[in-house]
Amino acid sequence: MGTCDSKPAPKTNVKGPKKELTFGKDPNLNIADFMLKEAKGETLVRTELKGQQFLIEDSADCNVYLLDKLAALTVDSIKNCVVVTGPIEGSAFLRDAENCTFIVAAGQIRTRDCKNCKIFLFSGTEPVIEASKGLEIGCYGLQYFELENHFDKAGMSVWNNKWSEVFDFTPAEGCSSKNSTNYKAMDMATSNHEEYMKALVEKQPGIVERVGLGNGGVVPVTHGRGKARSEDADGACILLVASPSSDFGRITTKVLEWEKEEGKGEGKAVLVRTRKVALTKEQANTLFGGVGDASLKIKLVKDCGGGGGGKKGDGGMVGEILAMEFNLLGGGGEGEKGAVKKILEEEDLTWIGEGDMAVEQSKNLFSIWKENQ
Repeated sequence: MGTCDSKPAPKTNVKGPKKELTFGKDPNLNIADFMLKEAKGETLVRTELKGQQFLIEDSADCNVYLLDKLAALTVDSIKNCVVVTGPIEGSAFLRDAENCTFIVAAGQIRTRDCKNCKIFLFSGTEPVIEASKGLEIGCYGLQYFELENHFDKAGMSVWNNKWSEVFDFTPAEGCSSKNSTNYKAMDMATSNHEEYMKALVEKQPGIVERVGLGNGGVVPVTHGRGKARSEDADGACILLVASPSSDFGRITTKVLEWEKEEGKGEGKAVLVRTRKVALTKEQANTLFGGVGDASLKIKLVKDCGGGGGGKKGDGGMVGEILAMEFNLLGGGGEGEKGAVKKILEEEDLTWIGEGDMAVEQSKNLFSIWKENQ
């Protein structure tokens, strides 16, 4: 959680009035189906939420499983709970949660006044924490039959998970958001959320077969910014990129298979960050500048950046690339490189480079060119 040793910063605001939730004008909706209030020791399972928002409030010792697409999630004043969700199209707002575990995928997430919570997270934007401490944050790796479809319906790409790029509004005095002591990233080589499914399996023994509940299989499990060589972690960097003409579905399947076999972070290589993003022509020229094959470079630049049809800037934007940043934890031996090269077999991927070149381009893709994302 960092090494700052100063007193914590004071809270910037007091708890405001609770926002009244609205559920549209459908007369067939029963608002009680979309909230859990003043509950204790309950296990709640919802698999049909009709794209609505959900409220969890003033509850303790509960297990809540919302296995569908949601519009939004609001959590307020809960203790010792487990909350599991499918993709949330809008925001997840977690307030005044203590000793809880969240397995949540959202377009954006914000915590306030949360203490000692674990959050396995997919976030389409940088997660924001405020007046919170003792948080452990890791990568979302849930699996159920309709999860991929729910991500599509929510307009969320499984490649754009920014779970580790946390912004802390209230770091301890003398700390920055980046080295905040209020949270730490989980070690994804040893962390998963299978144990938090036990209550559900015990209460509904047939749930695994009925909805395909499991761990992993849709969202690539990334190890986060703290493991990135481009963020000064130890190791060696490799960057792979797929052009817009690639079969993204096949590549996703290949990467998920690779993670099960090679990417556990046990002395070889780990997948650090991924991004699906459009490039300008200038950015494409920069990214592929080190590609040795001249004809391939020309093709990639034309395919990825500014061939007409774009709407962002004079350079134009065409399609989207997939970018994958790896870190070779042992320093870049041939065995580690070979582990990553297994993803290249029969796939339309380009090895952008390794070492300093890969570090530079990773910084561009994940830190500098944020206006495209």
